[in-house]
Amino acid sequence: MVFRGDMPVISAPEDTHVATPLPPTRTPLGVADEAAELLTDLKTRQNTTLRKLETVLSEHKRLVSERDTLKMKATELDRHLSMAKERLEEAEHADAKIRDLQNKLDAAMLSYSMLATEHTKSKTRLAEVEMRLSQTEARAISVRQEADNALTTLSVCMQAREEAEYRLNASMAILQGKPLPERAKK
Repeated sequence: MVFRGDMPVISAPEDTHVATPLPPTRTPLGVADEAAELLTDLKTRQNTTLRKLETVLSEHKRLVSERDTLKMKATELDRHLSMAKERLEEAEHADAKIRDLQNKLDAAMLSYSMLATEHTKSKTRLAEVEMRLSQTEARAISVRQEADNALTTLSVCMQAREEAEYRLNASMAILQGKPLPERAKK
């Protein structure tokens, strides 16, 4: 079968014969039999040609139907392809977002680890400072106690000095014959 574009071209059957001229020496009765035989042969060839044309027509209809089915399938595949492309673009966009979030998460984790390290160092420094503070407070208490002791000692020494001065002045007054001095009032 030959096609031009989408349409098949129907060609003449290959077994078509051209009628040959009758020999001139025949009788009229022989001509009638021969004419009937030629008509029967012509009908047979026409029926054969008609059947071939019907076969070609049915084949053409089948091919047109297949073409239409294939066009519908191609349209459906195009639609699926465009949907797949859209999904692919969405997936690429989602992947970019995931990568961005992963980078942010990595940065946050790094920052957290740095902060945790810094926090540990700060805790250690704070413990050291608190220890020094408690040592300083203990020293301050010790120094206060020493100062209180020193003040008490000083007070006792001052009283002893005053007593010694009074006795010295009293002894000098007795030796000089003067009246006894008065004690200092506290």
